[in-house]
Amino acid sequence: MNKKSETTSQKPETGKKENVLETLLYNSDPKIFVKQFKALEPEWNEPLDFVRQVASRIPLKLYEKFYDDLIPHSFFGLSCAASTLDLFPEQYQWWPCVQQGWFISKSHKRSTLDSLPVEVPPLGSKEEAWKQFRSALLNRDFEHCFTLTRGFLKEPTNRDFFRQQILTHALRDTVYGGIKFIQLSKAWEMAEILDWENTDEILFPSLHLLALGPCSDRLDKCINQPHIEKTYFNTSDEEKGPISPKDLQKLEALVLFSDNSTAVLDSIVHLAEKGYGFNAINEALLLVAIQALDNTQMGRWIPALRAFLYTYLCRSWSQKVSAREKLQSLELASLLIQDSSQKSRENDNNRVIVDLAERVCPMDPINTLRSLISHSDPYASANTVYAILGMGGEAFKELTIALATLAVKNDARIGQGYDLLLVKACSDLYQRSNSKMRDKFLISCGFFLGRILKNYELFGAYGVK
Repeated sequence: MNKKSETTSQKPETGKKENVLETLLYNSDPKIFVKQFKALEPEWNEPLDFVRQVASRIPLKLYEKFYDDLIPHSFFGLSCAASTLDLFPEQYQWWPCVQQGWFISKSHKRSTLDSLPVEVPPLGSKEEAWKQFRSALLNRDFEHCFTLTRGFLKEPTNRDFFRQQILTHALRDTVYGGIKFIQLSKAWEMAEILDWENTDEILFPSLHLLALGPCSDRLDKCINQPHIEKTYFNTSDEEKGPISPKDLQKLEALVLFSDNSTAVLDSIVHLAEKGYGFNAINEALLLVAIQALDNTQMGRWIPALRAFLYTYLCRSWSQKVSAREKLQSLELASLLIQDSSQKSRENDNNRVIVDLAERVCPMDPINTLRSLISHSDPYASANTVYAILGMGGEAFKELTIALATLAVKNDARIGQGYDLLLVKACSDLYQRSNSKMRDKFLISCGFFLGRILKNYELFGAYGVK
């Protein structure tokens, strides 16, 4: 990369008229931040206008000179906020923007790179341009990658081609538990939500990490062994249905408590050969992954949650790929979940978080749940979610709102956007699942929110109790 300067203090660049948004996002006092944010809400009109404004000014400052275990998450958090606004009633839709705006305000911001291209040359063949892009990635030439990216974005057909190719590339690089694929997936989703305005800037942070962060193809090499090449399955929409409890139990034991990657891969192929389709196996892996999250040691939830979200986001990516690639994504996800379990589990058995023998419902279950999660009582939170799910469809809607608002009022530096995305994923999975196990997603979500650290200083200043 060319030489670049960086900021060393929490102040906007000098020599320019201070923009009110930049002034807000360089604030370090939660009370002043909240006061300024509330004053600007009428000017933005709606939450997506705030997201759009941030996306047009801030992303080019959110990168690292060298990437280590502390991967920048603040713009990722904003992409999670953009994709979860539909979880919130209108009166609460500013909340995720406040939460993630504060996260960006507290994050390290650098000076905009001075070597980014202004004019983009004609793209030519999209296949040839993709070869150039992959070569630039291999050579860690971010400026060339970004030039080619802007070329791909000039025309919708090329943009869609590029989106699929680069997500497939990121899927196979499972460094940091698949964070490259997760962040890039959410960046593309955010760009689509914003009608493709400022797409190059929206993609910038995740592209920078993809090109210049560490790489790992260890798991990808495992799935390319000869014994895996022998079987691929037909992933049509006519599937066998949810996998049986017996098959799920076998899969869970292998993935969560063995260190035999070959046996895990063989189990995925075996399920495919039994007639289970992509959606059924993907859902089974998500049930295994959410159990892995339940099993984590206190404070060591990130690997397991990344594995869960990686597996969840594979489904939307898989809609335009071959049966072979679909199976490979399932294999990668299974190994990633296995790896996360080895790194984070507390014991060599599953943690039981709810008493399935009875559903005892409190008199005021939603407010009870709010109190339990706020006061960090994870087991009681999980049991209350279980009870609420037994009350029917309207209760599910209230539950989703409760979980979303409880996640969003916590300081974003704790959940880093993962908590918001977990609520979104679990709500979505519960609604689309035909499995008798589907309650597990929201129960585990309640357990997680009850278990993580809490800091309500920002939303206390915002007036939320």
